[in-house]
Amino acid sequence: MKRGGGRAPLGYTRLTVNANSHALMSGYQQPGNEKRMVAILNEGAADAWLSARPEKAREFMRAYPANWLTANPVEKKG
Repeated sequence: MKRGGGRAPLGYTRLTVNANSHALMSGYQQPGNEKRMVAILNEGAADAWLSARPEKAREFMRAYPANWLTANPVEKKG
């Protein structure tokens, strides 16, 4: 579906995976809640993921290794 001007509308979504046992992400979010993290594709994997059949696309939905991430704690305001 195209809107006025002949351009297709842009849409975005954020896909997440369970991170309850993830070495880094398990310490974030509210205690007792399921921990989630954004699914991150390896460099150069976007085209393969976008063109994959649904059963193959699920293979891309995994937690990114903790040792490949950097996180800095943020002080809560309260």
